[in-house]
Amino acid sequence: MKTILVLACFLSISGSVAPFDHIGENYWVIFEDFTGDARTDIAITSARPWGNAGMWWWIYSAQPDGSYTYFDDVFFHPKAFRIYPLEKNGAELVTYYRSDSNSGSLITYRIQDEIEETSKVTIYPKEGDQELYEDHFSYLWKFPRALKIPTNKIRFDGNSLSIQEH
Repeated sequence: MKTILVLACFLSISGSVAPFDHIGENYWVIFEDFTGDARTDIAITSARPWGNAGMWWWIYSAQPDGSYTYFDDVFFHPKAFRIYPLEKNGAELVTYYRSDSNSGSLITYRIQDEIEETSKVTIYPKEGDQELYEDHFSYLWKFPRALKIPTNKIRFDGNSLSIQEH
């Protein structure tokens, strides 16, 4: 019991604990406008290797004062996601969740007040759906968006996140 109490006190005092399991000296970070408000948001995950399907990303939305606040989390591969701004407010996130070597799900999310799945369709990128897959994601294979940032450059404070400039 004493060990748990001491650990809980340390975690609440340090204020820089990631909201997800983390091992290593870096985080994977993506800078994109996930929320469709014309501000660059941050998606962050542990820098451990992701599988063929992807990993969970925690999205922090940019605030008008320059800070970042936790928004929601979503599962995707960093080379199989695309964000489309909506006309009014928000965005649409399209991801590919690989099931096996021949097929997977094309999942669409609407991002407004939260991230909500709106459709899920099985596609076969190596067969008849190759063009559909490439239309959404081929640019990411040429220009990856995920960057490794050292853990000592990122600070978590409750629902907020800040990144120290290099």
